[in-house]
Amino acid sequence: MFTIFLKNMILIYILCITCSAFSAPEREVLACWDVANRPPFTYSDPAEPNLSKGFVIDLIEEIAKRKNFKLVIEGLPWNRCLDLTKKGVYQIVLGATENSERRIDYLYSERIFSTNTVLYYNKSKYPHKPIIRNNKDLDAYTYCGRFARNYSDLSFKNNILIYARDEQQLFKLLRAKRCDFILGEKEFFAIQKKTGILDFSGLEELEIVGQKPKKYFF
Repeated sequence: MFTIFLKNMILIYILCITCSAFSAPEREVLACWDVANRPPFTYSDPAEPNLSKGFVIDLIEEIAKRKNFKLVIEGLPWNRCLDLTKKGVYQIVLGATENSERRIDYLYSERIFSTNTVLYYNKSKYPHKPIIRNNKDLDAYTYCGRFARNYSDLSFKNNILIYARDEQQLFKLLRAKRCDFILGEKEFFAIQKKTGILDFSGLEELEIVGQKPKKYFF
């Protein structure tokens, strides 16, 4: 489903992010993640909203155990997580993508996982699968995306008309035909579909030709 890199280099990069914080045993290190659930990577259950779960959480907890530092993990609104880490309140952002601005403000680990950005369309609007061969074809359509998501790697990002607050609203926008396609991450949506959290009835997935996987880091 996704690529996992559990090499020693991950540990080296993580240590470099907050070297001073790790210099003494049992020093407290604060990490935050996007409270908008992204299973299986980072999420919390409604019954235990303050308990962070997921692959990324398991990975950083294992690193803390091996390197002997106390780890505090909190879910926050994404922009707040980034801002407070930039100000030094938190030391690690869990599961961030890269762009030119973030490369200036943050240090990055090696890639910890990757996802594939795909499109979903309403079959009532497009009974036949849209034919998209290149960037020119992509520019002919309109899109809806998620608020606070990084779409800088998409050639058609200027065609994203509406940013939804969550996946439920994103699906409502598509069914209301407010845009031709919605943007989603294949691996994340697969979990939502399997668990029945999101209703995919009447929707169809379409891969983006030539689109590279989206990389995630600490």
